[in-house]
Amino acid sequence: MGGGQAPDTWLRRIVTVRSFEFGEPLDGELVEVNDRGVVLRVTAYRADDGRGDDSEIEAGETEPVLHFAPWNTLRLLTVTEDDLREPQEEREAESRAAEEYPSTAGGNLDSPDLVRLDDFGGEINEHWQEARGRTVLDKNGGEVGTVEELYVWKEPSTVHLIKVSGAEGSFLIPVHAVTSVDDQGVKLETARSKVTDSPEYDSDEVPDDETRRAAFDYYGYPDPLDLGG
Repeated sequence: MGGGQAPDTWLRRIVTVRSFEFGEPLDGELVEVNDRGVVLRVTAYRADDGRGDDSEIEAGETEPVLHFAPWNTLRLLTVTEDDLREPQEEREAESRAAEEYPSTAGGNLDSPDLVRLDDFGGEINEHWQEARGRTVLDKNGGEVGTVEELYVWKEPSTVHLIKVSGAEGSFLIPVHAVTSVDDQGVKLETARSKVTDSPEYDSDEVPDDETRRAAFDYYGYPDPLDLGG
């Protein structure tokens, strides 16, 4: 199924997603459907980074992370054939998850899960490592500004927000609006005017929860930090 819709009965079911963003099908629990896309809870495999930090999840172990897939990248969304869980089992699993992993909504007033790239001790995806200073281009190829800062979500080691600065000021953009990152620049799925009309962000500090949520709300994306991820 595609076209920006999915039955409500599929929520909390295991679904399969085929997207233009990745070649292989992706299986995960469907946790949210909205007019922008779908959010899946998927299992990420932790590779050995050689640091040997016993306080972190060890190499070879898995951990759940949230993945947002916009409708405009989806080719297929369907319930996985081997999803045989009964409704009662799903409710019990959901209850246990709520107790073990409470939502961050309403808490974390200083966004402790976010850090500046220089303050992050782990590794992020290679294409982001040299992104600061690169040109940011809108969906039409027009220049918006340059990447001034990256704010990293520590737990899954992923870029969550980018700070873009240009002639009109500095702005926060959710990583979900980024379609590609390469030597030519950081490309967005939105227009330049959408960025320059957004609230300015001149602070050098990590965005607090209110500012972070406002940025995601402005662009119409769900914020995985507030989905209990």
